Amino acid sequence: MGGIHPARPASGSHRSAAFPRFLKTHLHPQALPWHREWKYIYLARDGRDVGLSLYNHIRTMAEEITAAGKPVPPVHSIPADFGTFWDQWVETGKPRWDFWGNVASWWQIRHQPNVLLLHYADLTRNKPQEAERIAHFLGCEWDASICGLVCEKSSLEYMRQLELAGKLGSPDKNKQKTGLVNKGGNGRWKDLLTEQQLKRYAAIAAHKLEPACAEWLHHGGHIG
Repeated sequence: MGGIHPARPASGSHRSAAFPRFLKTHLHPQALPWHREWKYIYLARDGRDVGLSLYNHIRTMAEEITAAGKPVPPVHSIPADFGTFWDQWVETGKPRWDFWGNVASWWQIRHQPNVLLLHYADLTRNKPQEAERIAHFLGCEWDASICGLVCEKSSLEYMRQLELAGKLGSPDKNKQKTGLVNKGGNGRWKDLLTEQQLKRYAAIAAHKLEPACAEWLHHGGHIG
């Protein structure tokens, strides 16, 4: 579909692309076309992990843009200090999207038959099980051989190698480090956020999300 971050949508690419066709986006469901025959998969992650992952991603992208001799756009301009970035992001979502509103909007439609909500923690705990859930949701065939292939090609190491080879993210084949695929671990924020910041995060989650949604966002698990 024109790359992960195409400069502009390729005209008619969604119609000419081979099956299965997919679109990856960070949009709210209200901003997307809605068709009953389409399948929508939403992947959520603990907001504390999201904040740190986003910070590292933006910093790396800004470094690459600077190294290329280009001006850094506002969407990639963030404070050098993670704590300062965090305080702004957790309250407003800047410089990107409204994290809390995004989670809440997908949670509201979780029981739609063509919607599947997944949690990053579940994928890391038991990828084969979650991959099978996705396959059944999409109506795809599934067996042990397919499971092994899917788990291998969705591994962080495999995707890092693709990015370094210029086959994922930017087409630069001389990358020395990955910017799109980082460590992928959970809980790395524990040594970076203060007790006050964690309390503020919990307070915002309680205010912005339904109790069951906040609990799910924190721990994961299948939604009944």
